Amino acid sequence: MIENVVLFGGSFDPIHNGHINMALKAQQFLGGKNKCKIIFLPNKVSVWKMTSVNPIDKLNMINLAIKDYVNLEVDDYELKSNDENYTYFTIKHFLDTYQNKNLKFYFLIGSDQVELFHLWKNALEISKLVQLIYYPRPNFVFTNDNINKFNIIRVEGDDLVDVSSNSIRDLNNLDIPDCVLTYINDHDLYFLEKIQTYIDDRRYKHCKSVGMLAKDIAISNHIEKPWRYYIAGLLHDIGKNVPLEIEKIIEKQYQNYMPIDKKLYHQFYSAMIANEDFQINDEKILDAIRYHATGKAHMTKIGMAVYASDKIDPLRGYDSSAMILKCKENLKEGFIFVLKENKIHLLSKKRDINNKLTNECFEYYLK
Repeated sequence: MIENVVLFGGSFDPIHNGHINMALKAQQFLGGKNKCKIIFLPNKVSVWKMTSVNPIDKLNMINLAIKDYVNLEVDDYELKSNDENYTYFTIKHFLDTYQNKNLKFYFLIGSDQVELFHLWKNALEISKLVQLIYYPRPNFVFTNDNINKFNIIRVEGDDLVDVSSNSIRDLNNLDIPDCVLTYINDHDLYFLEKIQTYIDDRRYKHCKSVGMLAKDIAISNHIEKPWRYYIAGLLHDIGKNVPLEIEKIIEKQYQNYMPIDKKLYHQFYSAMIANEDFQINDEKILDAIRYHATGKAHMTKIGMAVYASDKIDPLRGYDSSAMILKCKENLKEGFIFVLKENKIHLLSKKRDINNKLTNECFEYYLK
């Protein structure tokens, strides 16, 4: 029987695994899933920042993220409200709605909002209406006395998730439920709007497809952080059109690999864009992008997945199902299978594959 109700407000733009973890830890702290209900309360426009998606998309992503959890719910009260989205009025609404239900109400906030809580409208009144609780953020240091002033209780737990909605929107961290990532990919949200400005529509669809396939291969191989594979696949061809001045930079920077067909320069340029324009600093992601067309010796798992996904992308228009299945069963064996088939294909088309990187890749894996 439900005894405690936790109101969890925020922009959820988008919802991520940190939000889910906070909700589950609060639920556990307050009696478990059979005694505690968590209500997500997304707002249209955060008091602190502008949102970047419409309310329907926001609500859809939250519903997808929480659908498999008991007594995690979402309420669109603030999304439908014509009033200003102040927490005080929202709490009053729910207390009136649930009056005479013999329930204790809590309001869950993040560590960053603990620091800012004294700036909230009617902050003291809120602290008297509900019990404020917070879940700590990794490496976060408190600098004021709001915890004591407003009697904010810490939810105990060691499983801290270091992710923010801002890092997701910027493509720096995609630690989100897989269903949410799929929704973002299918509906061209956040970082995808920026990516579309770099490449034509056909290439854009290919990049999205390769990203999703690389991620799915990682998931099937039980690899942690499969979203890293998505990022590498998504950005692998973002530098497909290499300007003449960039060609000169590539020839100097990668002189040890020259000569090489200029059609392959785009792999180096794509890694440059990923690093400089999207602030991707994960060297394994950059390495996978940098050698996705040629391959190389001693490839990382993410490099193998992106190389293979690029070649067996279903949008290429041939039946690659056997190779996809093999990659999902065993990444390395699947990669070698794709490598063999790709070599046969390239030779049949009389493509110029006589370069140091490709030769070393074939020699190392196909010996």
